[in-house]
Order: sequence, then structure tokens, then C-alpha cells
Amino acid sequence: MYFVTLVAYQRAGLFGEITGGDVQLNHGGEIAQMEWERLGQRFGCVDLGAFVVMPNHIHGIIAIRSAEFGVTHAA
Repeated sequence: MYFVTLVAYQRAGLFGEITGGDVQLNHGGEIAQMEWERLGQRFGCVDLGAFVVMPNHIHGIIAIRSAEFGVTHAA
């Protein structure tokens, strides 16, 4: 299992904004969330744990069950 943090270039608020203590995703944030959720469908050896999309970064937990299917196969 891996804890992953993806940060937008220069920490730009590409994914949304904080309003009233809650994250309001913009279109880019909705795409980021949708694509993270799709990883398990795209890669059968991946299990997704908790994740959150913030205005300028994403945190997530990902488990890779098999080393037989790697990035080189996805390219």
C-alpha cells in the first residue's frame, strides 16, 4: 500500500477552492476525482483506499496487488 500525494504545479488551485470550510471542486477537480476513481477499473491489480481532492493537491491510498502489471504495460 502506498500513500500518494499529487501536487499541482506551483501549488496552483487547479482543482477548486475552500468555501465555508468545505472543498468546492471545479471542473478540473471533478475530472481529477473521476480519474482517480477509475484507476481500479483501468488497472485490475489496483485497489483504492481513501482519497481526497483538495484545491491544489490530491491525497490517496493505493494498493498494488501484483508486480506483474506495471507502468510499462499501461504506456
